[in-house]
Amino acid sequence: MFFKSKTSVEGSGGCNQFDASWEKLGTLIQINGTEHPLILEHMRVEDLVPTKRYCDGMMSQVENYFFSGLAQESIFYEFNGEELTLWDAVMGEDGHQTRGMFIGRFDNVPVPSWEGHSLVGMTGDEAKAVIEDINPSLQVQIIPAGWMATADYRLDRVRIFVGEDGNVTREPQRG
Repeated sequence: MFFKSKTSVEGSGGCNQFDASWEKLGTLIQINGTEHPLILEHMRVEDLVPTKRYCDGMMSQVENYFFSGLAQESIFYEFNGEELTLWDAVMGEDGHQTRGMFIGRFDNVPVPSWEGHSLVGMTGDEAKAVIEDINPSLQVQIIPAGWMATADYRLDRVRIFVGEDGNVTREPQRG
């Protein structure tokens, strides 16, 4: 799955390719008694248009499950810098939407989280300028390879992790 822009996505269900539009609906933060809170992005996928290639057997079943998962009213996703994981959205016991059944996981997915721009590969200073341009109220920190960072979670902070070459190694996230 590849986020082409802040409004369109494309990918493969395993047999067929697809294009769709997407919209970010918000962020879910759950404090679950562990060291780190669960942070999920809430999104809606619309106008899903797959190719019409014939699929057989198990591949057809897996692809149908995946496409029906994407076509729900809304889904949650988590991106850890390397993997994109999708879940359906269900109503929790507290009356709020939360993650439900697993839909799929994708490796090495570029998820643009800064107004449709992926910052991976930019220099740390370039990425910092983009983020500050989008939201000047954020405290932006550049964290060099091997440096330690505190584990506290703050919505007013973005950490940019850079490699030894000074380039961004994973998509910066609030926290």
